[in-house]
Formats: sequence, structure tokens, C-alpha cells
Amino acid sequence: VRNELERKFVGDAYQWYSNSQANKIVNELAKNKYYSGGAYDKVNARINRMTDREAKDLLLKLVDKNYEVGLKLLRES
Repeated sequence: VRNELERKFVGDAYQWYSNSQANKIVNELAKNKYYSGGAYDKVNARINRMTDREAKDLLLKLVDKNYEVGLKLLRES
């Protein structure tokens, strides 16, 4: 992350924390690593191995711990 910010962010490292551009750079890096680094495939494989009950329990747990998941589900309905 540090290398990516040093390469793409114009400014001092002390500005990273509160800067929306630095946040955007980190989010883009995380997204790229997630999809190209194998994590996406591992998550899909894990979901495909789950029973319906296990998947439902996990979804309920995610909704309980992260309101954004719940909002996403509401938008998809």
C-alpha cells in the first residue's frame, strides 16, 4: 500500500490519512488485489461448498455486523 501511495499520490505521507484521493488509491488497489490475487476465487469456492443453511446463517451474521450488507440487500429487492 505504501509503495502504491508513494507512486500515485502527490503530497506528503502525513496527508494520506484524511485525503479522499489517497483513500481512492487504496480502495482501487484492494479491489484489484481481491479480483486478481485469488481471493475472489477462494470466496466463490467456499460459498459453493456451503449448504443452504450455512449460507443463510452467514448472511444473517453479515447483516447483523455490517449495515451496508443489509442496505445492499434492500436495494437488490
